Amino acid sequence: KGDYAGAERIFLKINEADQAIVMYKKARDYTNMIRLVGTYRPDFLVKTHLALAAQFEKEGNFKLAEQHFVSGKDWGRAVNMYRDKDMWDDAVRVAKVHGGANAAKQVVLSRAMAVEAEEGVRLLIKFSLVDAGIDAALEAQKFDVALQWAQLALPAKLPYVYLKNAMYFEDQGDFRMAEDAFVKSGKPREAIDMYIHQHEFDSAMRVAENNDHSAIPTVCIAQARVCFQQGNHRDAETLLLRANSADLLLKFYRDAKMYNDAQRIAREYCPEKLAEIAREVAVTTNDPLQAGAMLEDNGNQLVAVWTRTVKLAQNHARHMLKDVLKTATTKMLEIGRAIEAGKCLEDCEDYKGAINMYVRGQKYELAEALAQRISPDLVEYVKRARVQAAIEDGGATARDELDSLDQDAALKAHVQSNDWEKAMRLARQRGPDETKIYAAMHVQYLLRENMLEKALDVVARDGMEVKDFRFFEAWQQMAELLINEQPNTALNLAAFHDGFVQVVDSMRRTGQPEAAVARAEALRDVIHIYHMQSFMTERGFPEYALKLMLGLPRYVTYIPADKAYYDAGMAAKEGKQDSIAFMYLNRYLDLREKIEDGEPDSGNMDNSDFAVTDFPFQFALPKQQTIKEAAAEEANKWVLAISIEKNLDPRLPTVKCPTHGVDMFEGSLRSPAGAAYEPCAISGYPILTSHRVRCRNCQRPANQEDWNKFVMQSKLCPWCKTQQAADFKM
Repeated sequence: KGDYAGAERIFLKINEADQAIVMYKKARDYTNMIRLVGTYRPDFLVKTHLALAAQFEKEGNFKLAEQHFVSGKDWGRAVNMYRDKDMWDDAVRVAKVHGGANAAKQVVLSRAMAVEAEEGVRLLIKFSLVDAGIDAALEAQKFDVALQWAQLALPAKLPYVYLKNAMYFEDQGDFRMAEDAFVKSGKPREAIDMYIHQHEFDSAMRVAENNDHSAIPTVCIAQARVCFQQGNHRDAETLLLRANSADLLLKFYRDAKMYNDAQRIAREYCPEKLAEIAREVAVTTNDPLQAGAMLEDNGNQLVAVWTRTVKLAQNHARHMLKDVLKTATTKMLEIGRAIEAGKCLEDCEDYKGAINMYVRGQKYELAEALAQRISPDLVEYVKRARVQAAIEDGGATARDELDSLDQDAALKAHVQSNDWEKAMRLARQRGPDETKIYAAMHVQYLLRENMLEKALDVVARDGMEVKDFRFFEAWQQMAELLINEQPNTALNLAAFHDGFVQVVDSMRRTGQPEAAVARAEALRDVIHIYHMQSFMTERGFPEYALKLMLGLPRYVTYIPADKAYYDAGMAAKEGKQDSIAFMYLNRYLDLREKIEDGEPDSGNMDNSDFAVTDFPFQFALPKQQTIKEAAAEEANKWVLAISIEKNLDPRLPTVKCPTHGVDMFEGSLRSPAGAAYEPCAISGYPILTSHRVRCRNCQRPANQEDWNKFVMQSKLCPWCKTQQAADFKM
């Protein structure tokens, strides 16, 4: 009779709900069918939705199919259905509503790749994804597509497309195609460098002459080096002279001990080098005639002339002796003959002048010997002059002399010359306090030179001063650099971690500005988290390592926000906590999109998923991504895959706030109602019960159960690293 409601009441009264469900299915009354399944067969509700979705898809009723796919928690199938039917607007809509902006972006990009270039670019323009689409095409090595899209919609990106294309051709060994693309990208120098690397100098010169004249000397010099190494000296000379590099040509000839050619080039292009070459030949040759000829040719015969002049004045014109002696010794000193000048002064009984001459010529042994014989008071003068000259010289040999003469001056000279091996050797001889101070100065130098790993080695080997305020900033700078490199098992943070903990304590005790202390404490906590991630895992406590990592976003006002959420999310993923990993990595992808859009801060973000946490919601965003593109793409694929493939109910695990009874993330140190809790020294999670203990050394509190579990195995406090024991007091 069509009285389905009456039939339903009878079926239900005799406990035959399944019959009522079948009745409504046959009548295609799917609304009542779903109502009864949800009430009496809830375990089959999802399967029922998906079965109906498949039925409606087959019948061509795509809207109803979509509704049931979504209700069946499988919106990805709805996306695939619309894609298969070429209904891309609907596919994008479903992906955006249920998977977020990143999922919609992937759908648009896959559509754009599948159609003709003009249609694809219209689609990208419609969804404001031209830039991202070009990048995706380049990543897929579809350079023709990327080029067409750039030409049609984003001409400013054409040089970048050509550059990527050129790099691909270079990797494939197709250098002529690479050259063409490099030139079109506006970077002919890259093509020139490519050809130089391949020793294809004719091609390199062709590109330089046609596109970048400033690179011609570079090509000439590179080709000349190869020619010289092959013994083709004349061609090398021609090339270097064309490059206006006579100095380099002269160096090549001198290094090869081809002194005749060196003199020829010096005479024509570098006459100021002739005397230097002559002295070099005189020192190295075994032929005294050749050496004598060289010295005579370059004016060293003046020594004999001026010595004879002094003798004449001494014997026949003593009223002129003072002026003659001054002129003669000055001339001899100018040509490097301080010994002869000093002997002249000694012969004329001007002993103090002789000592000064020996000092000026750096003949300190002669000066000291004469001072001891004539006037012992001048010995100290010679020593001071020797020390000062060594400091000013800065050479390794001169500084080595200082080690025995004056250790304070030697240390200063080694530091000024950045000879840290010798500086640290001397510092270690003077005790641990000076060792740590000079180690800190060494670290400052290494940080300026971007040598982070060597700086970390210095801290591990020699320690680093923790109480001197001059080095507080170096500690914090190094902490920020180390954080940017984490997680990285190749960097052993143990010594740095232990020292930085002491530095922060020193900053608070010495009354440093509160903002500086807050920054240092945040960096210390982040360093502790990364250090403990490997430390805890190695000792069999991966659950504590994960709990600590989940607290990283608490510090996004001091470290890059995208890195904090990414690293925490990846730790959860590796720990098989898919729901938590999804939450963190999805947040990371949202942050990444904001950074790509040039947003200065997080003000426009939806924070509802993290409302139960104590993580900051208002913070500055980095100007550029801190996570590499490949890693970001992997995270994006994983989030998209798990949202489609698994029936996730993503949410953060919560506990009740003991003070106010509201839900709070189990790792929060402050509840949404404002109650604050101390962090556990082991897990970083809040201490919510009265069962707490403290480290006997640093007094950091911990949940008793976590403390005992960790300390019974490791025997030490994870913060101060002192020996500790379990505490079972109730």
